[in-house]
Amino acid sequence: MNLDETIKAAHGEKPVDLLLTNAQIINVFSGEVVPGEMAISDGLIVGFGQYEAKKVVNINGRYVAPGFI
Repeated sequence: MNLDETIKAAHGEKPVDLLLTNAQIINVFSGEVVPGEMAISDGLIVGFGQYEAKKVVNINGRYVAPGFI
């Protein structure tokens, strides 16, 4: 995906590839853990919150840590 397509996905102008719902998102900067949704497109995190998605996966309260490899 090129940068223009990534930006469109982030803005909600096109569906993201994957939306993880019911997640416990670790903010790696503040150390806080917040419940929410994570939008992923072409392997990149493009946003948090409700997005139209090609695939939605309820991760049942599991933790996700953006930026960790």
